[in-house]
Amino acid sequence: MSNSCLNVLQANVNHELCKIDHWLRVNKLSHNYNRTYYMLFKVITNNHSISAKQNLKFLGVLLDNKLSWKLHIQKVELNYQELLEFYSDLNIMQHNLD
Repeated sequence: MSNSCLNVLQANVNHELCKIDHWLRVNKLSHNYNRTYYMLFKVITNNHSISAKQNLKFLGVLLDNKLSWKLHIQKVELNYQELLEFYSDLNIMQHNLD
């Protein structure tokens, strides 16, 4: 998880840890808090910061920071609609030529 505001990051992490703790209890598992740590870091290479992105395309699949398929499905639907419109126009042109 990342956020430029440390307070927001802390609140987000605490919320996610509560969800993990709940899942562990529901599944009758335990968590060793004495062996749990966290680390804050910023990615820098050759004196340049590497910025985070909300989404990216990887191997032709659009991924977001939550690993949701929503963006990818929207893009596929848009491409499909454009393709259908193209073939519909092509079909109309073909009928006009006959």
